[in-house]
Amino acid sequence: MRGLEADSAMIRAVTRMGRWIDTQRPRELTEEQKASKRDSLAKKLKDGGKKSRKRLDRLHQLKKNVTNTRNRLLYDLRKRRQLAGSALHDEETKEILRTEENMLHQQIFLLRKLTTYPTSLSLEAEWTRQNKAIDAVRIYCDVREGGPRRGRRYPGRLPPARKDIAATSVPAPSSATNQSLSAPSEEALRKAETHIQKAIKPLGCFQYYGNIGESDERRMKHYSRHKHLLRHFRATHLDDRHCNYCNKPVEHEMGLRRHAHEKHRLKT
Repeated sequence: MRGLEADSAMIRAVTRMGRWIDTQRPRELTEEQKASKRDSLAKKLKDGGKKSRKRLDRLHQLKKNVTNTRNRLLYDLRKRRQLAGSALHDEETKEILRTEENMLHQQIFLLRKLTTYPTSLSLEAEWTRQNKAIDAVRIYCDVREGGPRRGRRYPGRLPPARKDIAATSVPAPSSATNQSLSAPSEEALRKAETHIQKAIKPLGCFQYYGNIGESDERRMKHYSRHKHLLRHFRATHLDDRHCNYCNKPVEHEMGLRRHAHEKHRLKT
């Protein structure tokens, strides 16, 4: 009230004095009081453990309910998809793929054909379902059927022209035209042969050049780097058992590798 600070030393002295004056104030606990304090603490801990076990049981039950609900919804979703014949059976799923996954219309069409479900027990229906999926992959990727090849994929030959169409629509070239067309090709073939024979790190494939049945473009083809030719040789010619350039048979793959290294400077 007077704005003075409390006299802590005086307050402690008065408290000590009052403790000795009050004879009714207990200074030590009896054995019964100590036991009651211990029992109350143990009871409190036991009650807390019971509450914790109840809460854990409640948590496990909630997790079990969530898992059961999720499995039930997934079962219903799979059933609807199977009845519809495709995993992308509604426009909502397609819209999610377009907006969130940024998928093109062609990709969604491919995915819809690849995630179909069998809706019939007949063999014809199953073949039809698989053929539609294969056609979708072929249209989107434009690749041949079969397993992946080692290395790069090279374009195949053009199909041979029909004789009747060639005979009726294309006139026969003259001898002068044949000479003018064949001269550059023969010169290029000679240059390719010289390069294969003398280059330290050749860029042309001796197997393709030695195969007379191959087209001139493939026989004269040069790769931009020597390692590209090595990659092509490993991917395409390791199963060959005959050297087309030397007209020499080989017994096994290691023989072909040794021959390519010693004779044609291709260290595979």
